[in-house]
Amino acid sequence: MDYRVLYQVNEAEQKQKYRKGMGVGFLIGFFSFLLMMAATFLIFCVGMHGNIMIGRSGVSLMRDSQIFDVKTMGKLEQLAAYVDAYYYQDYDQQQVRDSMYAGLIQGLGDKYSAYYTEEEYQRIKENNSGTYFGIGMGMV
Repeated sequence: MDYRVLYQVNEAEQKQKYRKGMGVGFLIGFFSFLLMMAATFLIFCVGMHGNIMIGRSGVSLMRDSQIFDVKTMGKLEQLAAYVDAYYYQDYDQQQVRDSMYAGLIQGLGDKYSAYYTEEEYQRIKENNSGTYFGIGMGMV
């Protein structure tokens, strides 16, 4: 075999290896960039908006709140654990959550503030869907 042919074959293999190495390097660089951006975003969100809370419901971002501080969230977790461990009857978990949400708004002491579930809100919208006139009368 001629030396020139061997050199051309070897050069083609080197180019192929070089291209493959460039592709792998690009992918590693791209995923490293994505990882760095995700870490930066997470640090930025935590720094700007509050704390990360890890609970039974998963990981969530807590904004600085006077109501939902760490002590209050810990107490809610403790109460939920007691209910799960010691309450003897079956109960509707969604109803308990909705009552908790309604209690939060009711605790404000404002008679014009209320919490409605989606079904309750749809019923209210249907009941109030008439046409109103200047003196507060409605026509259905």
